[in-house]
This record gives sequence, structure tokens and C-alpha cells, in this order.
Amino acid sequence: LKAENLRPRVQLGAMADKLNAPLKRGEGLAGTVWQTGKPLAVNDYDRWPGRIEGFPANTIRSIIGVPLLSGTRMLGVLSLVYEPPSARVFDQVAIDLLAEFGRFAAIAIENARLFSKTQKELTERKRVEKRLKSTLTEKEVLVREIHHRVKNNLQSLMCLIDLQFDNEQRPEVHHVLQDLHG
Repeated sequence: LKAENLRPRVQLGAMADKLNAPLKRGEGLAGTVWQTGKPLAVNDYDRWPGRIEGFPANTIRSIIGVPLLSGTRMLGVLSLVYEPPSARVFDQVAIDLLAEFGRFAAIAIENARLFSKTQKELTERKRVEKRLKSTLTEKEVLVREIHHRVKNNLQSLMCLIDLQFDNEQRPEVHHVLQDLHG
């Protein structure tokens, strides 16, 4: 992410409509994961010093976040929460599992981005191709019209040469007109 802020895109369950404002680097769990590029689990969010200031208490019991990376490029942060009154916490197995899922999710996001980019390029190429075909058709019509006019003018010229040939008495001019006629 090159942006200044991390904007929540999809929120379900405890997080639905709770976090609508963008986060800065290092702010809350997602901002911390974004800043460090490393997974993070917090098992008592209300007591965690990195908690988002003003975030409603008793909304999150424990939370885990993993970076969504495409190579070295940060696409976002994927997080899961346990809501109170659950006493469940995230252990290393959960971190590893969500990190693996995050790798697959990042691949899917990047593939979707590339697919969308390719579709836009294809649409643009088709538009340009259509415009080129239209231009080519116009040029073909123009060439046919020019050919027709030149042919008609040459036929008229040949008729004039034939008339002059029939009426010409001077041998030197008669010879030139005969050469022109072919």
C-alpha cells in the first residue's frame, strides 16, 4: 500500500460498521500489521496499548491480523476477531493458518486486479481496432472512388484522342496521337 491510510473494505460480525474511518500506519492492530508487515495476535484487545483510541470497549475479545502481500507489495490486512464473552484466543497455529490463508487471498486479489486490468486493456484494444477498421473502410471507399474517377477521366481523354486522331491531317501529330492511344 502506497496510500497514507488503510481503509476497511469488508467487515462482518463484531466489526460490521464499527470501523469506518481509515487507519494510519501503526494505528490499531491492522495499522500495526500494515506498518510491520508481520502477523500479530492480541488476546485482550481492550487492555492492549495499541488499541484504537475511542474504539468501543467490549467489542473485541481477541484479534489476529496478517498482511496481504503480493511479493513485497502490501495489498492490505486480513483480520479475525473473537467477540466477548468468548474466552477464546489466537495461538501460533491460528496465526500460521491465517497467514497461509492470507497468502492465498493475496494471490486471489492480485489475480483479480490483473484480470480487471487485462479486461480494460482488451476493451481498449477492441475499441482501437474498431476505429482502425472503420478508418480502413473509409480509406478503401476513397481509393475505389479515386480509381473510378481516374478511370473515367482516362476514358474521356482516350475518346478525345480518338476524335483528334480521326480528324488530324498532319503526319507528325498523327504519329504522336497513335503512340498515345497505344
